[in-house]
Amino acid sequence: MNQVLRSIRSKLIMLMVGANTLFVLLMILYIAYSNNEVSKTSLLHELDQERNLSQSFFNMTIQHEADHSQILVSNLHMLHLLQEDNASGVNEFLKEERQVLDCDQILILDKAGQLLGETSSLPIPAKGLMSKSFVKESIASRREKSALFYQNGKIYYYSAMPLFEQGTLEAVAIVTKAMDTDFLQRLSCDTSIDYALLYGSKVISSTLDRNKTLLAKIALSKEQSQWLCLHPAQNLNTKIEDEDYYASFSCIGMDEASTPFILMVGIKDRGLYAVFNQAFFKIVILFLIALILSSFIAMFLSNKIHNILTKFIFYTQQIKQGDYKTKIEIGTGDEFEILAQNLESMRESIYKQDHTLQDYAANLEKKVEERTRKLNIQYNLLETIFDLQDEMIIVIKDAKITYANRSCLNYCGFSGLEEFEQKRNLYEVFGYPDKKAMQKLLEEGGPFPTELDIDDSYGNSAHFEIKFYPIMEEHNGYMVIFNDITRHKKEKERLYLQATTDALTHLSNRYDFEHKFATILKQVVRNHDSAVFCIMDIDNFKKVNDTYGHAVGDKILKRVSELLMYNIRASDLLARWGGEEFVIVYYPIDYQNAYNRLETIRKMIEKENDDGLPHITCSFGATVVQFDSNEQKVFSLADKALYQAKKEGKNCVRFL
Repeated sequence: MNQVLRSIRSKLIMLMVGANTLFVLLMILYIAYSNNEVSKTSLLHELDQERNLSQSFFNMTIQHEADHSQILVSNLHMLHLLQEDNASGVNEFLKEERQVLDCDQILILDKAGQLLGETSSLPIPAKGLMSKSFVKESIASRREKSALFYQNGKIYYYSAMPLFEQGTLEAVAIVTKAMDTDFLQRLSCDTSIDYALLYGSKVISSTLDRNKTLLAKIALSKEQSQWLCLHPAQNLNTKIEDEDYYASFSCIGMDEASTPFILMVGIKDRGLYAVFNQAFFKIVILFLIALILSSFIAMFLSNKIHNILTKFIFYTQQIKQGDYKTKIEIGTGDEFEILAQNLESMRESIYKQDHTLQDYAANLEKKVEERTRKLNIQYNLLETIFDLQDEMIIVIKDAKITYANRSCLNYCGFSGLEEFEQKRNLYEVFGYPDKKAMQKLLEEGGPFPTELDIDDSYGNSAHFEIKFYPIMEEHNGYMVIFNDITRHKKEKERLYLQATTDALTHLSNRYDFEHKFATILKQVVRNHDSAVFCIMDIDNFKKVNDTYGHAVGDKILKRVSELLMYNIRASDLLARWGGEEFVIVYYPIDYQNAYNRLETIRKMIEKENDDGLPHITCSFGATVVQFDSNEQKVFSLADKALYQAKKEGKNCVRFL
């Protein structure tokens, strides 16, 4: 028992030494971190103050130049010179004003962009300035507008002020100021602050020219420049060169190409905490000495634990590798011996369970093999059944074909599934733009196409009815069955055409007309449009049949049908009503246009001279279909109008 207590005490001593060492280390690290944070906070606060002062000075300079353009435009002497078209006088006046205003260039442009006067110490042409957006905005708002430009390796500030005389634009004054290195030198005068002006990620001018290495590192990345543009009210603080040099970046403007101008303010730590750092160094030395002594003690006390742990590692490795026969024997007389006894009990239990699991796994493997054999037999039988079907059958999983029966492969002209996948995309078969679109449709469970036209291996097209059946055991898995309904569709179309078409004239019959006319009536009511309904009758047609026979009468009906079809629009409706009567619906149309069209048809029929056919005329009864009309009222009015046309001598058009 005493030996166990001594072992526990040794371990407690070692634990205390380690804990104390860790506590002292954490305290020193915290003090060092606090010192650095305080120092950094002080520096960054000083940076923010200097940056705000610099920003204010920059804004004052910009406003000063804007005031120059305002003063220039409001000068009565210059207005008088412009009104007299005195170009030499304007230039002389501008030279004097440039000296007074302390700017680098003054331009006077007329509304066409032509130069009226210029004085400049800059090699910058005036051509094209009138087309700049800041000049156009100045003219539109009738007030001063400014812009920054990067030209010839320098940054220039432009200020435009329009001159209006009695509401008419007479001229535009443009004042230019160069933002050169002298500008930054004035900012850093009598301070220990460094400045740099950046155009995008390029350094234009700087007071750091004396330090080329540092100058090459202050350019910002594209992401940092974009961040500053999106957060113009904030600044970006960063460490540039070493632990003592900090800088603050701020976006001060944008040029017309949306490239930012960025001002950098830099400062170095001038040793605010040098005394504390010396004391901190002494604390670190004492700590290292104490740490070395405690390490020797810890190494001595932990040697025994290391040997014991080595044995534990050896035994556990044996168990990990599947060796459950090696017994665990550690006789230290302390907690490690108790732990070894518990591990030995666990080893014996695992050894017994391992034998049981091996027997169970062998039995399970036999069952899996037998089940797999039966499933393969069933799968082969199912494939044989599918191959005997006339319908095409495929199985798809995640927009990919996993099975196609023999009917499908024969129709497409493929020898097997692999050739199908190589030569034909599944999404194209179903009419989708790409595989992603079809994948999305399968995930959402439809809606799937129900009918499709699919080409065979010879390019012949057939119409198929398609049915999708989800496979419950598969995610996004479907069985698709294609049933050829080409003959059924053609027969259906033939029957529909037979039911809706007049056999003699091939026009719409009475049944088809009534159905389509009901649709036009609904459109008239919904859109408040107007249409014209007309009944046309061949005059004395019974006499023609009695005199010339029904064969001639049928030819006349066909000829009249052809003339009518050539004189209606795609939106109109034409049908044979019965016997010698035809009906026409013009939609949309007004009364006068409808009357003119009916008169044209009447005259064409009257003048028709077909050899072998008797001369005929037609009578027309029409009415305007209003948005409050119905079928019964429309037919009744048109029939009365036709009766009136017959009564008044036939071969005429009458409206009711």
